[in-house]
Amino acid sequence: MSDYTLLTEKTHRARKSYSCSHCAESIARNEEYVYTSGSIHGTIQVDRWHVVCRAVINTWDVAERDSWRPGLYQRGTLKKKWE
Repeated sequence: MSDYTLLTEKTHRARKSYSCSHCAESIARNEEYVYTSGSIHGTIQVDRWHVVCRAVINTWDVAERDSWRPGLYQRGTLKKKWE
């Protein structure tokens, strides 16, 4: 079971370039992205996601999210980069 507690989830338009937590590809300036913050093991974690990457993660149940690792997946999919 996950120890992560979601605190904030908001969609923004990027004022500068960011890296997506899911696929590690660039979120371009002026592109919409999802900002999340949460608490895990007593530490605050902040992530920025492509909208399609966050949508994919939201399809997983809590048990599956425990196996998620940042930057491991292809953009907008649950396929690992080397598959």
